[in-house]
Amino acid sequence: MLNPCRRPIEAAEMVAKMMDRAETLGINYRLYSIHAGLLGEISKPREFNVTDRITVEQGIENLRAFRRKLANAEKIIIENIYGWNEESPALGMTDRELKDVNKVFPLLIDMGHAAVNCEIFLKRKLDELNVDSLDIREVHVSFLKPGGPPPWDHKQYFRNKVNQRIIGKLDETLETRPRIPVVLEIDAAYEDVIENIKLLRDRLG
Repeated sequence: MLNPCRRPIEAAEMVAKMMDRAETLGINYRLYSIHAGLLGEISKPREFNVTDRITVEQGIENLRAFRRKLANAEKIIIENIYGWNEESPALGMTDRELKDVNKVFPLLIDMGHAAVNCEIFLKRKLDELNVDSLDIREVHVSFLKPGGPPPWDHKQYFRNKVNQRIIGKLDETLETRPRIPVVLEIDAAYEDVIENIKLLRDRLG
């Protein structure tokens, strides 16, 4: 994971390499999604525990520095993420933080990540997350199976109150943005993926 809210220069350099690599392969993506990052140092790309914590304000300022270093900033959308414990917070956990991030970049909202931040860490229902005024360009959907070690998202649907709220928040988000892409992002067999797609289509009309 890149960590632009903590290491903006290094993250911008990696994004440039990523874009160059895509161009070399003949790929011309319209948008590239980058995680906002965690508010501290991470030791390796798949490490979601932090040291040397920084403030949300410092994270936003670093995100601005990240944008200034990008050659194609208009192609970047920022995705919300979560850390693996309460001492490893992500940038963009609350709607206020998402609004501040949105002043710098358009957003990719990952409903599973948002649900973890709200329901597990902040002890709030996902229903309370206000997305009305956000510039959202893409949505990712997965479901939660709380309990046990992280990650808690990227699960297929099973009936619980959190997963029902994920579908409700997705429906609310798409109500005023019916044409944005929605990506189902679950770790499941092909047949289960198809079943989850059908479920979402049925529930969302």
